[in-house]
Amino acid sequence: MKIYGRTIEHAEVLNEMREVSIVASPDELRSIADFLIAQADAMRKEDHFDHVHYLDYVGAEQEQVEIIVCNPSVLGTT
Repeated sequence: MKIYGRTIEHAEVLNEMREVSIVASPDELRSIADFLIAQADAMRKEDHFDHVHYLDYVGAEQEQVEIIVCNPSVLGTT
């Protein structure tokens, strides 16, 4: 597993992260957990699963923090 992120100050640069802190309510954590489980299921079932955005999954506005699940085999990181 690899985790990447962008800072607010340098949003154009994608950085590999060693650690991520999630500050969220119990409802937000459950929503993220549901999203991750759904994408794990989709990745197992779909031959060409590429990536999915959390904000698309929940139908939220783009001003919020984005979480993107990517298939490592499609990205060549396996």
